[in-house]
Amino acid sequence: MIDKKRNIEFGIVLSLAILVIAYICKQNWTQWTIVTLVLTLLVPKTFTPFAWLWMKFGEALSQITTSILLAIVFFGIVTPIGKLRALLKKDSLRLRDFKKCKESVFIQPDKIYSSADLEKQF
Repeated sequence: MIDKKRNIEFGIVLSLAILVIAYICKQNWTQWTIVTLVLTLLVPKTFTPFAWLWMKFGEALSQITTSILLAIVFFGIVTPIGKLRALLKKDSLRLRDFKKCKESVFIQPDKIYSSADLEKQF
């Protein structure tokens, strides 16, 4: 639901966008900026459908960019590190041992923990 505050925010952002575009294009669109600001202050409900469309566009864009960023992180960072570890024969999880032996591959700790170890953990 688009409320009055969102409509006012959208109107102000639209006014700023008009000013920026006018500055970049070297045009004089101050009358459009003034009209937008007056509409924002007097009748903010006029921006309800535009604000709703803008919010839906933002939600759709967030879905797309999230997928792209996760793919970049996975294929750009996680996969190369995994391939490098495979080439160097690193096996931190001892998966090769797990496949070879029928016994447990869990590491038994040599230290016996007491309550004093839990008091100051860091």
